Formats: sequence, structure tokens, C-alpha cells
Amino acid sequence: MNEIELLAPAGEITCVYAAVQNGADSVYLGLKDFGARGYAENFDERSLHEVVDYCHMRGVKVYITLNTIISDSEMNAALENARNAVNAGVDAIIIQDIGLLGQVRKCFPDMPLHISTQATVTNFQGMALAAELGAVRGVVARELSYDEIKSICAKSKSETEIFVHGAQCYAYSGQCLMSSIYGGRSGNRGKCAGPCRLPYILLNADEEIVDRGYLLSPVDMCLGTEMDKVKDSGAACLKIEGRMKGADYVAATCNIYKKALDEDRPVTESELNVLQNAFSRGGFTAGLFEGKTNRINKSKSNDNAYMGQNEQMLETLRPTFHKESNIRKRSVSLDFTAKAGKAASLVLSCGGETFESISGECVQKAQSAPLTKEHIHKQLIKMGEYPFYVDKINIDADDDIFMPVSAINSMRREVAEGLSKKLTEPYHRNYAAVRAEKITVSKKQGIRFFTAKTETVEQALALAGKDEIKEIYIPQKLIEKNNLKEKFVPFFHAAIREKRIEYYTNRLKTLKNLKINKIAASDWGIIRMAKAEGFEIIGSSDLNVFNSYAVREWQNYGISRIILSPEMSLRQIECIKSEIPLEVMAYGRVQLMKTANCPLFGFGQCGKNRNDWVLKDRKGEKIGIICDCEDCMAYLLNSKPIYMADRLSEIPPAIGINLAFTTESPQECLEIVDKYMHEAEPVPAEYTRGHFYKGVL
Repeated sequence: MNEIELLAPAGEITCVYAAVQNGADSVYLGLKDFGARGYAENFDERSLHEVVDYCHMRGVKVYITLNTIISDSEMNAALENARNAVNAGVDAIIIQDIGLLGQVRKCFPDMPLHISTQATVTNFQGMALAAELGAVRGVVARELSYDEIKSICAKSKSETEIFVHGAQCYAYSGQCLMSSIYGGRSGNRGKCAGPCRLPYILLNADEEIVDRGYLLSPVDMCLGTEMDKVKDSGAACLKIEGRMKGADYVAATCNIYKKALDEDRPVTESELNVLQNAFSRGGFTAGLFEGKTNRINKSKSNDNAYMGQNEQMLETLRPTFHKESNIRKRSVSLDFTAKAGKAASLVLSCGGETFESISGECVQKAQSAPLTKEHIHKQLIKMGEYPFYVDKINIDADDDIFMPVSAINSMRREVAEGLSKKLTEPYHRNYAAVRAEKITVSKKQGIRFFTAKTETVEQALALAGKDEIKEIYIPQKLIEKNNLKEKFVPFFHAAIREKRIEYYTNRLKTLKNLKINKIAASDWGIIRMAKAEGFEIIGSSDLNVFNSYAVREWQNYGISRIILSPEMSLRQIECIKSEIPLEVMAYGRVQLMKTANCPLFGFGQCGKNRNDWVLKDRKGEKIGIICDCEDCMAYLLNSKPIYMADRLSEIPPAIGINLAFTTESPQECLEIVDKYMHEAEPVPAEYTRGHFYKGVL
């Protein structure tokens, strides 16, 4: 079995020291911008160089997170951040935005790229697509079970990284707009305000209270007791969540997981207590990894998560939070040669690198007390502040010689300093300033068109007679069952799990046999399979396409039309340059979350595909729930629909208008279409303009 990498979070520099000194094989950290933890302290250009050298001196890798979605106007700044990271010598860049990935790949071709968990990779086909785009590693979703991870690892040529410890989002990463819609702070842009950690009330169809509390707040993940399965899964890297957490947490998790890996055992009960004392939100769970549902921390908020018990358990780790801590050392070998009448030589070797020091004066014959090999040995093994320990030492010296001890010490310091530079300098690069490619569009802009997205057959059939509607996206499972063709386009949701990939492989083949040649999709795996089957592919909004570069990358991959991210403002939409048609969602209740943690689980509703239960927030707003029991997934919907019928003229005329219907009746769907055809004033009692005017942070 290959050695498994332990990857630690570092939101600030003391966390780097804590991670390195407690056994991490690699650390991941962010710069001041474009990282998915924008509220962490993070690192500037100077501190990044310092951290990278510190880690590389000790044989630890450094990964930079540039894993947010990027607007056109931000692309050059994001590339400058990437350049600083590349020149500092980082070992890989973690990216979500496919447009940024394409630009980094072009500007820095020797830089390894990792696909972030924010890209929602949940099956081996998605991993394969990531590899085709240039990624050497994919961070798969936290929702996957042991069996699914093992299947992905067995089939994938690229490395697989999995989370083993830390906080869990209620939604699939990259598939949550709750913070974005509620407060304009986008989780996809590193600004999540955590509204899922607030209290909610679950109401049934009769508006009776079924449950209440912190219903969208899962307890923390801990796979420490499942280390046998974790190691057997085939994952190349085990990731600890926590760039918003302190050095206590980082030290404890690294120390304990590293011991468990090295000693090939599960985490002990006493170690679990230490982990819980370091940070715990309602205890721990391995639910999703075990193929179960996550346990929800219904009775406690996000506050006071530190348990604060048995403080002495953590006290022993605190000396490792400093740069001067020198527990983590690298094995080196020394070769010392001293012959009378010749200059002495000292060679220090580590990791394939060597550095030699030659004494300034020749070795002399001893007049009285000769310099013994024991005395030479004693002086040479003193590595002081340097992170080395002498594993092998060879002394080839005459028996009757003399040289000043100060000269030996000086040679030792010189080789230690010289080798330190040789161990870090090969990582440094010297890329000059770069700019994003200038995208030009040769095709003329098209004319406005309308599409609809429906959840039910009744909605779809009601809209079928509307000539103004070019196409109707409908869940793929309803196509064959109801013999829908012509303007109906089968829709495939994001986050299709590995355990369901064979089913969807067969679904695509069935659609092909039915002479259906076009689909809408946002799951990377489905997109790859559909391309292989020759389908025309429409990319849905769950792809989080936010810039012209992402449009072009998907176009180059074979997508013929894209529904842009609902987080884009009108100004950002106007900046998009595209040779393929684009759409925006101009009506509908925005999907706040796509989740494997169904709110109805445990209330006898499994398998019933309900959409008449709701969550009520602290302000009395009702969040709709749509349950897809076939794929064991739930969708949470904003309480208010986007309404733009009266302002269609403000949306660029070449942009298609997508009307997304969820819980509306067929008659309501028809009425809304008519309003959009006549650009009517708002009719809904409550509505929102989405992000068209304010955008997101």
C-alpha cells in the first residue's frame, strides 16, 4: 500500500507550525483573496514565501486554495495571486472555477492542479473529467460512503483526496446558495455567513410542528475510529477541515491522526476525548462514510463549540505552535574528511541534495593533544536551530591532527545553511507578471429566447403548447415514463453519487435509443458520459459558471449552451463573452441547498417524494423542500421567487430567459409565462430580484 498523505488546514501562521510539528505531510492555506475561507486570517505574499520555505525545509508540502468562483473583472487579480503562489514554490493549487483552472494551466504549465470539493465531484466519471481538464487530484464530496470512495479510487487514474475530520456542511459543497440569497455573502466566493447554523422549525403538510432546533447543523465528522476502512479505500490523501480554527485544533488532529496512520490502528477513546476537547460541534459522526445519514446537532448552535474540558490534554501540544519549535526534523548524513596538510571537508546530505564546506586553513599535525574522532563527532552532530538530525556520520581523519573547534563549528553551520537553501530553492520559480487571455467573439449575438424548467409532468405538459417556450427541461426520469419528446429536454441534477452511476449510464443509453439527443446537466460525470455518447449538452446553473473563461472551457469540452450562475449581477452578465447561447434564471425560487441530509428523514417520509413540507426560519420565512427519494436527495427552495418580467429589457437581449417552476400549479405556470411575454408588473405578493442588481460578495 502506498503511503497515505495527511493534509492539515492552516488559516494563519501558528497553525502552520502546529501542523508541521505534529506530523502533517502537507498543509493547505489561502491568500487574502479568492479562497473558500475568506474570513480566515490567511497569508500575504511575504508570509507565504516564509511559510513555503519553512515547510519544504521539513519535507512538508504546501497547497494554495484559489477555490472560489471568479468574475471576468477579477481574473487578472486571481492570476496574480496564482503567480505569487507559484513563484513562492507551492506544490499545488486547489481550484473550483473551471475558467480559472484553464488560465492557470496555460500560464503556469508546470504547476500541479487539484479540483476542489466545491466542484461537487461525486463519481469516478467526474474525477476522469477533472483529469482531462488537467487536474492531478480531485477532492471528492464529503457525502460519499466508504464503498463509493473505494470504487472511485479503484477506477481513477488521478489521486483522490477525502475529508476525514472536521465540520460538515448540510449541503453538498458548491451546491449551497443559502448565505448568498439570505445575506449576499456567497459561499462559492468564500464569504459564507453560516445561516445553516441558525434554528429552524420543520412543518408538515398540515403546518404542524414536526421538529425544531438547529435542523441544518450536522455534528462534526470524525473517521478516526474507521481508520482501517479509510486506509483500505485507496485514498491518496486524508484531509482535515478547519482553516477557521485555531492551533489547538490543528495540533491535536494532526498529532492523533498521524499516530493512528503510522501505528496502523484506529483512534483510541482517550484520543477521541482530546479531539472533542480541541473542537467539537455536538460530538462526532461517521454517518455518511458508513452509508448512513448524518447526525444533526439539533439542540446546540454554532456557539461555544470548544468543549473546554481537560485543558491539560492540549497543554502539552502548545509548545509546537511556534517557529522555534524543532520537533520535526529531517534525517541527514555527514561525511567529514581531515588529513594533515590539506583542507578539511564536510559534506551534508539530505533528500538527494548535498552541500560541501572546505576549511579555510589546512589541517595541522598535532603538537600536543590531538583532535579525536569522538570530539569531532560531538561537534558535528549539534544541528542547533536547523531542522536536521544526523542519522549517519562518517569521519575520515588522521589520528594525529589538530584544527580549531571553532573551524569545525563554522563548517557545520555553513553546510547546514547551504543545504537548507538547496532544499528550498528548487521550488522557487520566477514567472513574470501574467494577464488573462483576451477572449474575442466571432459569432454575432443571437436573439432572445425562452426556456422553462419544470419539476412535474403536469407543469411540462401545460407549457408544451406555448410556442414562445423554446425548450422545457424536465427531470430525466419523467421522459420515458410519459413518452415526452420534441421540445422536452431531460435534466440531470448535480451530485450524482458513485453508487448511482451505473443506473445513469443505462439512462443515457435508453434516451439515446429513444432518439433523444440533447440533455441538460451539471454533474461532471454525466457531462463526460453524455459527451462520449454523442449528446448535445446544456450546462445547468449548478455548474456555477461565473465568467467568460468558464464558458469557453465548457464550450471547448463540448457544451453547446449554458445557464449562468444565479449569483451573477446584470453588470457581470453584460461582461460575458460567449460564442454559445447563454441563459439566466429570470423567474423561480432559487435552490438554496442540494443535500443528502433530508430534513424529513426519521419522520416516516422516506420514499414518498414529498414537496409539501417546509422549514420555517427565525423570521417566519418558509423554505420549501422537494424530496427526490430515488436519489436520496433533498432540495431547499427560497421562500420568494425571482421576478423579472417587468425588467426584461435590462437583461442583455442575446441572453435566454429561463423560467424555473418548482411548486407552482400548471395554471400558475401558464399565467407566469404570459406575464413574461407581456413584460407585466410583478404579480406575486412577495418576490425578489435575486442578485441581478446587488450581486454578491
